[in-house]
Amino acid sequence: MKRKRIIITLSVVAAVLVILFGRIVIRNRLNDYSHILRLNWNLILPSDSGCSEIYSDDSGPSFHGDGIRYHVFNYEDETAIDTMVDWQLTEGKTRFRMNYSEAVAEWLDSINVPDDWRPEYEDCSFWYQQKYGGDEMIILQDKNQKNLYVAESFI
Repeated sequence: MKRKRIIITLSVVAAVLVILFGRIVIRNRLNDYSHILRLNWNLILPSDSGCSEIYSDDSGPSFHGDGIRYHVFNYEDETAIDTMVDWQLTEGKTRFRMNYSEAVAEWLDSINVPDDWRPEYEDCSFWYQQKYGGDEMIILQDKNQKNLYVAESFI
């Protein structure tokens, strides 16, 4: 009888630990901004690149979800990052600005991002995406720093 009670108790404790661990893993995954990028832009940061978020800032909560969001990711393996999107070496026009770096600089100024967390534009390749409603995203890849700078403007 005592042995049965011990087995049941250990089984219950193990089940509780598995459930708690699972909730923590799921919560952390849902809070990971790469998950949000997938939902908002259908952009997938390659899991084999070793991407990790090292900085983020935004314009704060908004009833309509508009504003500026900015995230910096560091990566280990650039092979996966190189094939993630069709990187451009020259800047193009955005919907509202003359070029990508001008748009990103304006967005980062609006949320007071420190200089230490801003990209060196001349060292970067670019990728730009816009949505019908005017939302824009610019990603800058700095191969020297192994950083991705993700800047988004939601209207």
